[in-house]
Amino acid sequence: MDLTSEEQAILAGDRGAVLAKVLRTVVAFGELMGAEQLVPVVGGAHTAVGCALKTHEPYHGFLDELLGAGLKIEPYFTADPLAVDTANIDYSPEELAHITATLREAENTERYLALGLKDRNAFTCTCYFEEVGNRPSRGDVLAWSESSAVSYANSVLGARCNRNAIGMEMLCGIIGKVPCFGLLLDRNRKAHCLLQLETDGLPSPHLLGSLIGKRLVEDIPFIAGLDRLTDGKDPRDVSDYLKDMGAAAAAAGAVALYHVENVTPEARAAGRTLLRDGFRTTTVTDADISALHKSFPVVWPDPTAQPETCIIGCPHLSQRQTTRWVRTIAAQLKAKNRQKVGVQTILCTAPDTARLVRADAQIMDLCAEHDIRISHICGLAHMLNPVTAARPIITDSAKLQYYTSARFYTEDALLEQIT
Repeated sequence: MDLTSEEQAILAGDRGAVLAKVLRTVVAFGELMGAEQLVPVVGGAHTAVGCALKTHEPYHGFLDELLGAGLKIEPYFTADPLAVDTANIDYSPEELAHITATLREAENTERYLALGLKDRNAFTCTCYFEEVGNRPSRGDVLAWSESSAVSYANSVLGARCNRNAIGMEMLCGIIGKVPCFGLLLDRNRKAHCLLQLETDGLPSPHLLGSLIGKRLVEDIPFIAGLDRLTDGKDPRDVSDYLKDMGAAAAAAGAVALYHVENVTPEARAAGRTLLRDGFRTTTVTDADISALHKSFPVVWPDPTAQPETCIIGCPHLSQRQTTRWVRTIAAQLKAKNRQKVGVQTILCTAPDTARLVRADAQIMDLCAEHDIRISHICGLAHMLNPVTAARPIITDSAKLQYYTSARFYTEDALLEQIT
């Protein structure tokens, strides 16, 4: 790798043995991936480790070594969501006992703050929300590891980020540089596949994303036809749709970048010249979406069990999504002449987003009246508790369904279960 004189001096130990170790690790990773140089990171880093399990102790030791050397991520970093919210979620004594035995969240928050965590609200998988503040601009080079955030940054915002391993993004944040390979290079951002969407209506973003991930694995799609189905919609709703679609594609496969014709920034600028030589073509129909949906397994011990909890917001909901869910649930309950939700219903969103939602008195009155919970948790981390995971839990998130025992429902079917 071609290193600058400053980088060579750091490797030689001029700024301490631990920083030399950090850079040596990043350089070795870059050389393994064929990078010829390091390039500066723009903005904050983001790590996919938010909740702190006892089994993370080796990782915490690695972070403590950085702290012991006085190192810090500049200008800041954000992290994935926490696992516990006793203020807004009902836990059984058995669940709380497991939480006490396995989680180290308060201790880890202090560690993160010392390392450069943006603030105590910086635990979310949607760090790019305006209110959270870790939102890159087009062309910015990032050091992130959360797959759904990487997908959104690359695709919807036009930033540049590889899907880094956990830990590597922290080391890159420490030195403020990342190896230049993969999706940081123009030639590697071209699409392998023209994906023609031929559905009659706008499919569930979770199902469409799942299908993309399963078909393409890690290849880059150029999606045609989605612009027809989103034309005239509020751009914020389109961004939310792409957020959820990209998260599902990254979970079902490893898609870190997609282009949507006439919608995403690189596709608007370059059109179909983003298709690389020899690209293949595939179509997606309503029948394809339906077949995928039917293939989702139910892994509850008793498949006929009545659901106890509903988790919505994986990835975290935007403010618009959160308030829309509250209003929709409330309206459906009123239509059925019911007062309370039928299952514990948790809407997961970023702490800073939750603050905005809670400032709306009308929304909070509806939440109180109908027992709708707004929480900052990570649904996936919440279900790492085996006592919790043993319960029949439902969701509209394909990502959560892939990683846990939660059962997937489309939005309309989920609403019927809730009410």
